[in-house]
Amino acid sequence: MTYTEHIKQLCEDNGIHIEWTDKYIGEWPLAGALPKVPAVQIHEPTNDFLYMVALHEIGHVMTDTKSDRQLEREARAWDWAVDNVKVDITPETWQKAFTALSSYVARMIKRDLKGQAAFVPSNDHWFWSVYVLLAQFAFPVVDIVPRQARENIYGVLASRV
Repeated sequence: MTYTEHIKQLCEDNGIHIEWTDKYIGEWPLAGALPKVPAVQIHEPTNDFLYMVALHEIGHVMTDTKSDRQLEREARAWDWAVDNVKVDITPETWQKAFTALSSYVARMIKRDLKGQAAFVPSNDHWFWSVYVLLAQFAFPVVDIVPRQARENIYGVLASRV
């Protein structure tokens, strides 16, 4: 099964409308999800990176909960993508996935360090398990436990703010 066939099948099986796009924001493909519709806007997955982005956006539809905060929604969508991937993914693509989730983490921690309203999960929150899972796929030599992830990234960002 090709990337595209898998994505189409997932969407068909779950009643999700696909809007194909070819737009980018810098090097990142423009993509999105509308869980209430349900619909996704994705690139045709011609490589493993676009395939993972498509799975992530479908993950937003499949894991939509009204109570989740943005970091939780992003983590749930990446966790769903990891659970539903059907091919080997290159380390470079895992690194991009980790970078994408990390950008949300960095944004929230920077807001928190500046005293602005922000949700940063506690050390024992399930979010950090997903964060570390992506880190381990992206950087297999990294040995870190979820409880340490929050402390480590806070330390790095606190020195920059």
